Parts: sequence; C-alpha cells; structure tokens
Amino acid sequence: MTIFNCPVKALIHYSKDQDYSVVLADIQMPKLQGDEMIEEMLRINSKQKFIISTVSMKPKIMKLADTYSDHIFISDKPFNLPKLKSLLEEIECSFD
Repeated sequence: MTIFNCPVKALIHYSKDQDYSVVLADIQMPKLQGDEMIEEMLRINSKQKFIISTVSMKPKIMKLADTYSDHIFISDKPFNLPKLKSLLEEIECSFD
C-alpha cells in the first residue's frame, strides 16, 4: 500500500509504477482534482481500477463514472468499511 496526500505526487509516482490493483481517490483535492488525476492515470494504464470517494455525485463525476464504468467504483463519504470491503471484493472478482 502506498499513500499520498498530494495528487500531483501520486500521479508522478504512478507514472513510474502502475503496480496497483486499485487506486482510492477523493474528488476534492488540492492542486489536481480527483477526476483529472484519474483520467491521467487511465491514459498511463487503461486497465487501472479506482474507488472514488465522494460526498455528492456531481455531473462531472457521473460522466467519468459512466465513461469508465468497468474501472470506476463509487464510495460515499464517510467511509463505510463493510461497503468498502464489498467494493474491493467486487473489483477483485472483475479481474477474473
């Protein structure tokens, strides 16, 4: 597990190492919004899976989730650990 509190640093790291089953991202982040980071990561690795953490489903997020429906899973805030576990299991099954 690798954790970043800066999406720009996360993207730089990801450009060098894409060995992640799932990327957990917030939408509201400083310097680079989560949807922008996700789109950049998908340009690097079109098979990457994401869990987006969000308070509200804004049109921009809904469009991103619809466009990449096989890659993006949504988790409400605050995190519900059983739901997060279920999402991770769902994503793991989608690798089969």
